Amino acid sequence: MKKLNLFLLSLLLILVLSSCSEEQVPDPSGTITATVNFTKDGNPINLYRGKAEDAQPNQYQYVAINFGMNSSLNTSSVAVVLKDASFTDYSVIFNLGCEFSDIGEANGLGAVTTIPNDGWAESLAIQVGHGYVIRYRHSFSYTTSTLPYFYYRFYVVKWLESTSGGIIGATLKYATLK
Repeated sequence: MKKLNLFLLSLLLILVLSSCSEEQVPDPSGTITATVNFTKDGNPINLYRGKAEDAQPNQYQYVAINFGMNSSLNTSSVAVVLKDASFTDYSVIFNLGCEFSDIGEANGLGAVTTIPNDGWAESLAIQVGHGYVIRYRHSFSYTTSTLPYFYYRFYVVKWLESTSGGIIGATLKYATLK
């Protein structure tokens, strides 16, 4: 009887411990799932397209802030500065659209809830299972602008592999962070 009780107690302990694994935090409302890659037809994610709020009269008046990844599996950003909203006269500025901060391992996009005080970089390596925060301004000169920051969060779900076997991108979930 003691052996049976010990066995049942051990079984109960195993069940309790195995049920303590961390579950994914539900995604916030407005979450978008997308893939980014660095191939010829790579698809960056557009964060903002609109008026460059601190543009001077002799500068381009509109900006599009995009982010994606490069062949080193690092984040990259692009600010496209536009003369007008039609995209007929524009210039591209690489790695000056936004900054990124890695918050480390996260249990899904819903776990990315705070804005870091430090760790911001123009580019950083991404990892599956990590959460990140992106900050940008409605400006094509975010490093010198005094405009307020806007924030997005993203979570790397899985790698995107080519048909020949290497990693060419990632599946992400992203949403605004207020």
